[in-house]
Amino acid sequence: AGRQRELAAEAGRLADEVESIAGGPPAAAAAEPGEGDADAPKPAEDADAAADDDAARGRRTAERLRAAEQRMQAAQERLDETLREEARHEQTRALEELETARAQLEEILRQVREQEVERTLVQLEARIRGMLKAERAVLADAERLATGGGATGTTRERQLEAARLGREQQRIAADASKAVAL
Repeated sequence: AGRQRELAAEAGRLADEVESIAGGPPAAAAAEPGEGDADAPKPAEDADAAADDDAARGRRTAERLRAAEQRMQAAQERLDETLREEARHEQTRALEELETARAQLEEILRQVREQEVERTLVQLEARIRGMLKAERAVLADAERLATGGGATGTTRERQLEAARLGREQQRIAADASKAVAL
């Protein structure tokens, strides 16, 4: 009986967690497939549709957890009423629903992690491209300064330009260090 209450509480907690991941409470009156086709996502909204699919999966998982919680409560009531065979059946069904919900949660979490890694890699690639562009500019300016090409300025101007290039090189090196830390 105590274990049953613990499982029901855990199912409720998991349902709340899924709701927060899915982006809100489950839609109790959510349209079944085929209903509300006027609101169906258009091809141009693929990114939104993917997010909606993830949110819908999260809501369905939350609903499974809530159903499991209700079954566990029903099983507890039947146990209290000494209807042990019916209670065992309810407990079995509740466990099956919890296993299904757990598997769905694991899949959702795996996909969320993969998406986060992909976003990080895209950001890292953009950062490295920016550093490469800046490094090429510093190299070109340093070569121009070293050969004296186009520099008709005084020695002081050349020193100032060299100092500027040094600071730019330090900034690029700092960015590279930050990128490595990612």
